[in-house]
Amino acid sequence: MATPVLIQHVNSSVQQIGYTSGAAKIQLLNDTLAGNTLILGFQGGAPAPTLTITDNSGVAWPNAGAAQVALTTSGNVTLLFYKPNITAGINTITLSAGAGTAQFLQYTVDEFNNLTASPLDVSGSADNAGTTTPSYSITTTTNGDLIWTFGNDYTGDDALGLGNFTAGSGATLLHADKNCGTLSQYQIQATLGAISPGFTATAAHNWALVGIALKTGTAGATPTITPRVVSLFQLSAPPSSTTIAFQVPTQGNLLVGNWVGENHAVPATLASITSISSTPSNTWQQRGNNYGTSADFACGQFWTAENASTSLTMTGTVTISNATSAVYHSSLYLYDIIGAATAPFDTNAETNGTQTVAGNLTTVSITPSTANGIILANVWVDAATVATLNAPSGGHAMNGYYTTSNGNDDQWAETNGFASYQNPNTAARSFIYTIVPAATPTNIWFAGAIALKAPAGGGGPFPPFDPRLNLVRF
Repeated sequence: MATPVLIQHVNSSVQQIGYTSGAAKIQLLNDTLAGNTLILGFQGGAPAPTLTITDNSGVAWPNAGAAQVALTTSGNVTLLFYKPNITAGINTITLSAGAGTAQFLQYTVDEFNNLTASPLDVSGSADNAGTTTPSYSITTTTNGDLIWTFGNDYTGDDALGLGNFTAGSGATLLHADKNCGTLSQYQIQATLGAISPGFTATAAHNWALVGIALKTGTAGATPTITPRVVSLFQLSAPPSSTTIAFQVPTQGNLLVGNWVGENHAVPATLASITSISSTPSNTWQQRGNNYGTSADFACGQFWTAENASTSLTMTGTVTISNATSAVYHSSLYLYDIIGAATAPFDTNAETNGTQTVAGNLTTVSITPSTANGIILANVWVDAATVATLNAPSGGHAMNGYYTTSNGNDDQWAETNGFASYQNPNTAARSFIYTIVPAATPTNIWFAGAIALKAPAGGGGPFPPFDPRLNLVRF
């Protein structure tokens, strides 16, 4: 029996109660592979909305019966969905509510292989009030189940300032958002029977947990292309704080911080990162310049930890240049990349402009010096919302967004755009984004990109992750 392998992970973060109009779009890091399974957990406003979940394959998710686990607690709803035996090429998931509006706040999505084509064994949920050791109980019926758990702290809306989390016995963290209070983890239960998945937190808060046990099999595929972004963590800056404390399980050899920050104080300075530190220790360095605009004193940056020392228990601190209460429309997208060169930095570029006519937004152009690497990009807009990546073809936007956005900053990516592209050659590439609403120009904007190298001879095979699963994981 094969062991499930994590293929990709992405999670969002928010700072305040979310925007509540229109369908929500979740964009993945990479196209999915045929036969694998997607798992989606998210926290939103109660009551639980009647959802239709689709993706760009055109096949709806099975959102009835055992395919959905819902737990409503104190004005919050915590939901879990899964889609087995997926088609290749899925990169966008759409959440559409029924009558009225719904709040889609924080989400996490994982893709696994080596499950069966119809993998559901059992699922469960539990409300855990005022505890540091939340859990739920299930009884599996098959040896070797993959057990996936999503936890939501409904004590407060944001800026919780939680300490570090510890995964449950035999489990591996997928993400742990210390500021907004969500966590996901997975484990393999070797022998069927009763089990109580859970984790340990540092504060006795109120936790809603949902989980699912999926049967192990041989369905699905493993990527062959590296370097590759395997995990993406969105870290949001808490209001009135000079720091972002993070906990990010990593296993790649390159970590990249992609920052877009704003400072709405008057008077204000650019909302920039001055340093990043981590345990295990790494040399974090800014690549390129601060670039931005005096409008909202917004700033873009790239930071890297190259030839990185990584860990499933990595923690760290991002230091921000100021601490005003207006520094809250700011996100650091932290990427865990496998298969990069030991000295991966190639080149960077940045530009800015003003768009006064509605339509696609053409931003930064960058020319890598080596083939088969990876390019990361960002864009800040003063109005409207960045949606999908129009070019380069084959690239991926990584920001969640709302289809009827009016440019409200209180969203997953604060209306800005984040993208990646694996460059097959050394041709110049321009990043072009679609904008919503389509009739709204972005006004002032700025954008940046960084090109990163593969090792000489290519990045090599895609590695399995978690040593706890007897494999050779973020």
